[in-house]
Amino acid sequence: MLAALREAGFSNYSLFRRGREVIAYAECEPTVEAAMTHLEATDVNARWSTYIRSIMTRTVDADGKFFNLAS
Repeated sequence: MLAALREAGFSNYSLFRRGREVIAYAECEPTVEAAMTHLEATDVNARWSTYIRSIMTRTVDADGKFFNLAS
């Protein structure tokens, strides 16, 4: 997964926990959208998504995209 994140353009990736919430932070090149599109096409992301759904719910916007506080 770490290699897939780097190849997709993610850097400085961190997760923070606040109570029951997990906040993700990452810097993405060239854009968040491009990095997510690249990552979502990988097999490792599909496996990770299946695993993480068993322990964590995901909060997304009306279009099914992660909430972005800043870009």
